[in-house]
This record gives sequence, structure tokens and C-alpha cells, in this order.
Amino acid sequence: MDVDYAEPPPSCVVYTPAPLARALVDALQPSPEQEWLEPCVGAGVFLSALSECGIDRSRITGVDLAVKPEAADRLARVRRGVDFLSWATTASRRFDCVVANPPYVALSSLPRSARRVATGVAVPEGLSVPGGSNLWYAFLCACLRLLKDGGRLGFVLPSALDYADYAARLREQLPRLFSRVDVLRCERPLFPTVLEGSVVLLASGFRRGPGVVRRRTFATLETLCDALRRLPAKVQRSLPKAPGRWFGPEQEIPAATSVQLRDVMQLRIGAVTGDAEFFLLTDDQRRALGLPAASCRPVLSRAQHLVGPRVDRAVWSRLRDSGERVWLFRPTSAVVRAQSAVRRYLRSGKCRKDRVKIRGRDVWYLTDLPVKPDAFLSGLSALGPWLCFSHMSSLSATNTLYTVRFVDRSMSDDLRAGWACALLTRLVRRQVDRRVRRYADGLRKLEPSDIMGLQLPTPSESIEWQPIYDDAVQALLDSGAEGAADTVDAYF
Repeated sequence: MDVDYAEPPPSCVVYTPAPLARALVDALQPSPEQEWLEPCVGAGVFLSALSECGIDRSRITGVDLAVKPEAADRLARVRRGVDFLSWATTASRRFDCVVANPPYVALSSLPRSARRVATGVAVPEGLSVPGGSNLWYAFLCACLRLLKDGGRLGFVLPSALDYADYAARLREQLPRLFSRVDVLRCERPLFPTVLEGSVVLLASGFRRGPGVVRRRTFATLETLCDALRRLPAKVQRSLPKAPGRWFGPEQEIPAATSVQLRDVMQLRIGAVTGDAEFFLLTDDQRRALGLPAASCRPVLSRAQHLVGPRVDRAVWSRLRDSGERVWLFRPTSAVVRAQSAVRRYLRSGKCRKDRVKIRGRDVWYLTDLPVKPDAFLSGLSALGPWLCFSHMSSLSATNTLYTVRFVDRSMSDDLRAGWACALLTRLVRRQVDRRVRRYADGLRKLEPSDIMGLQLPTPSESIEWQPIYDDAVQALLDSGAEGAADTVDAYF
């Protein structure tokens, strides 16, 4: 099947550093009799690495959508101007090794014919290519179809391999398909244009699983490459009775004593202003502009504003007095009519009203607010998700935070604190470690869907939870997640 584009989208072209390419080829243990596949040749860095290892060009098949030839093409049998996914559906040849840095681009951004080809990839063991996934995922699945029994593959992939919902089935199946799976991550970005970070996937012994999974993180590209070269030379022979888990062993929560967080709490992103510089103000800025307090709403706008188990007016006032941006400019019609300083600020031209979020409002300066929150939570906190309860009726939050409302509106404050304690248990923290999206610069982020799917142990209604939660949050802020877990685990 042909696709209606002749070159790969520029945004998905990411070039592999030569040292990484050579280390990955070395880790696949090249030998002269092997048949190799490179499904996205690009400039040919993997072809050069294979040639340096003594692999004859007749043993290497390369495919690339780009028509323009590259100097390294002479090192393999390269098919240019060919869509790999279309080619893979009819290819009868099978390969001992596949090595690749596939394109990173959402299927939803591709032309319709290309999406149809990608989602039509036939893959083993019940895997499929979801329409909401990424081109790298389709490439990897197609390569599994072309791999010989006992074969090996080495891929450079985005860190979405670890957390994307569409890759969950792949994470489950790889340890079942291979006798050994290694996942290597670098703390520093491998590619400046891949903001979410990258991982190296090395899998050996195709269809000889179930196998083990080993995960390691390295400080630099150099140490990662060195580790690739030192991987064991032989595929594991003593097979485990059950496949290794992608994130290692963990204690399961009995279904009868746990519920999903979404059944207890509703999460919503905080208010999206569209132009934070215009709408978010410190108290000094508000006063300098002559804006009355009645023209603004008190808000929390940073993870650092979550400073304890609860926030009341006294806590918020300390943030205000310390120069934090805790005012959201949001005047009512009555205030606009009554206050010339408000009208002057609205006419100042300082707001970028051409932005989508602002243009879409009925009244451009009235930022949509979440329903009155019961608590606030950050998806960016290095401490993981925890609740800061709202004890200030007018308080809201902007979109750097999530707002929380309990589903059962009649639930007591004490039981709400019990559910907040459940969120700090080790049982939940292990789930968080599996779901968190780790970026190359060290940033850890949880999206609402990541949090709402967490399984929480059920708190007993016979325990007085509020003082326990106060102690747990203090331990969290003083000594991190382990300290908080030490405080709450005994109660579950």
C-alpha cells in the first residue's frame, strides 16, 4: 500500500550519535552469518557501525522513506523511497537482528493512508497498533513480525515506552516474547529535540521467553554505551517460570480491599489563563496597578505553594506577603463598571488576546475556574502526588496544579484524610513509579489519567485519620516519600 507522503516528517528525524550506534550494535553480538535489518536508515549511522564490525553488505537490508541517497548506502542493500511499514506487510525474509532508531511522530498527525498502514501492521501475540499511538510503536511491532526465532533487536526509543497507555500491552508482552530484555536510560538527553527523554531497548532470544527484565539508569551517554558493550555475551539459558515484570516485582493490592482513585476523587486541571503574565499577579503588582482585591481571586499557582496538609487564609496570606503570584485577575462586570483602574488595565494592551484560550471565552478576561476544590495536588512534585486540603472557600488554582473533589460529597473530613493517607502508602508509590513520566532533565510528571488509575488501599472508618495525615505530610516534607510511607503503612 502506498502512502501519500514522500519524505519523513522533519519533526520525527532524530540522528543517533555514532558512539551509541556502535555500542548498540556491539551489544547485539554481530557475527558474519547473521542477517540484519535497519528499517529506517536515515544517514546510515547503524550501517557504518555494522560495517566496522565486519558485516558484509549482502547481509544487511536497509529501508528508508527518504529518496535522497546517503554515502553509507554502499555498506548495505538499501531500498530508498520505500515506506517500511508497507514493505513489512509483504516481506517474506526474516532477520537475525534488527537495529533502529525509528521515527517519533504521533499517528494522528500523519496522512490518512499512512495511519491506515500503521494500524494495519500484523504483529504476534495479540499485539496491535492503536490509532492513538506513535510511529515508533508501529515500527517496533512490524519488526517483531520479521524477526527469526532466537533473534535480537536493539532500538533507541522515546521514554513513552515506559509510561504511554498505548504501549502497556507491549510492556506486558516483551518479557514473554524474549529470554532477556534490557532497558537502559540516560539521565541526560540523548537528543536535544526529544524533550521527553529516550531509552535504549535491547531484547534477546525471540520466542524463547518468558525471560528477565533488567533496567538501569546512567549519568552520561558514555557510561550507558560502556554498559551496552559489557552486557552478557550469551542469552540466558535458565528460563524463569514466569516473565519478569517491566518495573520489577511489587506487592499487589488485593482487589477486595482497594479501589481506583477515580472512584473516590475527581481530578481537574487548574484554571488556564492563556496569558499568565497578564492574569497572575503578586500583591505588589496588584497594588501598583491600583487594582482592588475585589477584581482578583486568590489562587495557588505553583507546586511550591503546597506547603502542608492544608491551606487556609493564614497560609495563603503568608504566600501573598512573600511576593508569590497568588492573585488571579478576574473582575466581575460590576467591578469593571465601578473601578476605573480595572478598566484601564483591561484596555492597556498588555494581554495577548489572540491566544486560543482567551479568544474562545465569552468574556475574554473571565478565566474559567474549576468547581470549588476540596484539595490541591501537583503532578510535577518530586515527592509524588499528595493532597493539600483547601480550608479557604474562595481559593482556586491555576493549571500548574490539579484540583481535587471527592465523589461522595457527604464524606467526613476525617475519612478524606484517610484516603489522602492511602495515597502515601508504598503500595501506591510503587504504582506511581511505574506511571510517572520521566523526562531527560530529571523532571517527573503525572497526568490526571496516570493518577486517576491508581489503586488505593481502603482506609478504615474506625481510625482518626487527620492527625495521622498531619504527621505523614510533615514526614513527607522532611524526609521524602519513604518517611511518609513509614508513617502511614502500619494503618493499612
